[in-house]
Amino acid sequence: MSMPVAIRPMTRSDIEQVTLIERACQPHPWDAGIFRRELDNPDARLVVAETAGCVAAFLVSWQVLDEVEIHNVCVAPAFRRQGLARALLTDLFTATEGARHFLEVRVGNLPAVRLYESLGFVRQAVRRRYYHDGEDALVMVREAGAAGIRP
Repeated sequence: MSMPVAIRPMTRSDIEQVTLIERACQPHPWDAGIFRRELDNPDARLVVAETAGCVAAFLVSWQVLDEVEIHNVCVAPAFRRQGLARALLTDLFTATEGARHFLEVRVGNLPAVRLYESLGFVRQAVRRRYYHDGEDALVMVREAGAAGIRP
């Protein structure tokens, strides 16, 4: 990352920027109402990464007891390949130390799969035709106390 990055809790005032990022990244994006509901959910953790004076990325997860499900990680196209997703995930691991983390990712999203593997996630299963367009999802898990993070 060449520019300073601040990771902080998402607020309602971030929703407009977050939904723009979501629409740029997802074929079936969440709308503002979903983000508002997540902000009201006591199990949810929503954070943003700010750089260059704007929200450039976000992460949404839920923690229930010692399990964390990562629901959504998006980086605005103009800010990709600068380590923002890695920074958000590393922040999550620090905040939820001792928890087991899991997520689903499109099997065809190889950059994301490689990132998750570099952070200690392992492939656990495939959910057939999981996404609206019929693409399979790869279920990935990072056990509590997973080995060190690779660059």
